[in-house]
Amino acid sequence: MLSLTLLGISLFHTTENSRFVSRINQSNPIWQVIYHQPGLQGITTVLKLRDRPLGDILLVNGKGMTVKATDTKMMAHLPMLVHPNPLNSLVICFGMGTTYRSAISYGGQVTVVELVKEVFDAFDYFYADAKYVRAYPKGHMIVNDGRNFLKLTKEHFDVITVDPPPPIDAAGVTHLYSKEFLELARDRLAEGGIMAHWIPFPSSSGGVNDWNTFNMLLATFAEVYPYRMQLPGWHKIGMHLLGSMQPFQGSEDYFQQRFATVPITVTNDLNEWDQVPLSYFKLKPLESDNQMLLNTDDHPYLEFNLLRMLQTSAPKSYPFVYW
Repeated sequence: MLSLTLLGISLFHTTENSRFVSRINQSNPIWQVIYHQPGLQGITTVLKLRDRPLGDILLVNGKGMTVKATDTKMMAHLPMLVHPNPLNSLVICFGMGTTYRSAISYGGQVTVVELVKEVFDAFDYFYADAKYVRAYPKGHMIVNDGRNFLKLTKEHFDVITVDPPPPIDAAGVTHLYSKEFLELARDRLAEGGIMAHWIPFPSSSGGVNDWNTFNMLLATFAEVYPYRMQLPGWHKIGMHLLGSMQPFQGSEDYFQQRFATVPITVTNDLNEWDQVPLSYFKLKPLESDNQMLLNTDDHPYLEFNLLRMLQTSAPKSYPFVYW
C-alpha cells in the first residue's frame, strides 16, 4: 500500500509538472522552462527568455523571485565596500545566487543561507561559472531558514546582508523585517560590523504598498541601529539601508580610497552588467521618527495591511527618502 501511495505521489508530481511546463510553453512562446522541481518548501522554476542573456527569472511556487540586476549585486557590494575588511560575511536568501556570487569576489569567508534546497540546485542554470562559485573554498551554502540560522549560530559577521524574496509583505518574509529580527542580526555582528537591508519602493510591487509602510520599515531599522545610512538602488526600485553599532564611512573620498585597494574581481563583478560610477556611492544619513509605528513580531503591520491599503487613497509623503 505504501509503495502504491508513493507511486501515486510521484505520478502526480510528474503530471502536474508537465501541465505547468506545457501551459508556459504554449502561452508564452518567447519563454523556455528549463528547470521545474518540487521540494519540501515549494516548487522551483527557472524561465529563460530566448536569445536574451539577462532574461532569466527564478520562480518559487509560481511567484517571480528575482532577475539579474545590479541592485542585487549591490546588496553585497555596498556593505562590503563600506566595511574596511570584511573577512566573514553572511548572505540571507540565495535567489539566483547573484548576491553570494558578488560577496565572494572580496576573497573572504562567505556563508549563504537559503530555505529552499532546489533554489541552490537551480543556480547552475543562471551562471556559466556556477561550478567555480560552488567550489569557492571559503564559501558555505546552507539549507536553513535565515532567521533560525542567526538564532542558532555562535558566529559573528563583519557583514550581514539580506536579499529578500518578494513580496516582502508575504507570510514568512515579513519575519525578516521585524524589530526582533533586526536585533538578532545586530547581536551577530562583529565589532564594527555592517547590517544591510533592502526596502522596495511602493511603486515596485515588491510588497510595500504606501509610503507610510515604507517609512515604518525605515523607522524600525533606525530603532535598532544607532548609526545608519541609505542609498537608492541602481534602478530606483528600492532603498539600500546600512546599519551599525559604530560609526562608519560613506563619503565619496572613502569609496575612492576603498576602490583603490579591492581586488580586480570586485570591480569586474560590480560592472558586469552596468558601468557603476564612483558618483553613485553617495550615502545619506537615515533619519529617525520616534512617532512612527514599528514593525514587530507581535504587531506585524507589514503583513496585516488590508485595512491600511483600503484607507490609502493616495501615496503618502516620504519625508526620509531622498532622490
